[in-house]
Amino acid sequence: MNASILAADDIHTTAALPENKQIWPLPKLDIPDLITVKADFKDQKTIFSYTQGNWRTEVYLVSYSVSQQDSEYPHKEITFIAEDKWPAEGSGIKVKKLYWPFRKGSLTFMLEKDTTCDYSDFFKILSYNENKS
Repeated sequence: MNASILAADDIHTTAALPENKQIWPLPKLDIPDLITVKADFKDQKTIFSYTQGNWRTEVYLVSYSVSQQDSEYPHKEITFIAEDKWPAEGSGIKVKKLYWPFRKGSLTFMLEKDTTCDYSDFFKILSYNENKS
């Protein structure tokens, strides 16, 4: 069971997925100034969930503790919003659910600084890989 966030809770993110959705398929990146950060899963909380037509969407606040930091990434955590969408119960739609990558374990995040954010250091998540232990 996931913990939920109350309306009065402060939500602070340090990075963003494209359109808040998991990246699939994961791209092969060849970017020279790529920021690479290894992090361990910390927490996943439900922000809200809703059903629209035949689809159910869960919106999560996902947090990872940074275990191996790049000098360009100043935060101790990577925190971002992630949506998970699948057919609503009784919709009759049958599709295979994508593997949910944001869970216990360790990921390496490939980041790029978001230069449009003047308020604080914020990053775009370009890709991620599961770290094998």
